[in-house]
Amino acid sequence: KVYKASVGCKAYESTTGRLLGAETGYSKERPASKEALIEEALHSAIDNVLSRINGYWKEDIQQGLQYKIVAKIDQQYSLSQSEDIIFELGDLFRSISNQFKEVKFGDYTYDVRLWIDHGKIGSASSLYRNIKQKYNGEGKIKRVSLNGKLVLLKVEQAF
Repeated sequence: KVYKASVGCKAYESTTGRLLGAETGYSKERPASKEALIEEALHSAIDNVLSRINGYWKEDIQQGLQYKIVAKIDQQYSLSQSEDIIFELGDLFRSISNQFKEVKFGDYTYDVRLWIDHGKIGSASSLYRNIKQKYNGEGKIKRVSLNGKLVLLKVEQAF
């Protein structure tokens, strides 16, 4: 009897959730143990995923480091005020990034991805400090969490 194995492999960037690569690897059809064929298929899939990851890293070097920012707006604000705050954040994010992508624009939530020149802003804490200093909208920016390339913010009313 001959067998053939296939294995799916996906790699994600843990902090942004970005899919870096997804591939299916295949073994050759031959008489061998199932374990050996699975291992062969896995090596094939991993090699292809690593190649895709290298491609993303090369692209990131040109576009800048990618950060995911999620901002929660205090629900003490009206929907109109929250929208104005989100507009202000959007303008700020565009001004400091090489590339900007809105993921979600909700009533009280703003989720974006930014590509930042790592020569100017090289860490999540530096990005947070930059945002906090440049924010001119209503309320006050507060840090919820800085984790690698994930920045969680909240906008609270300033008293």
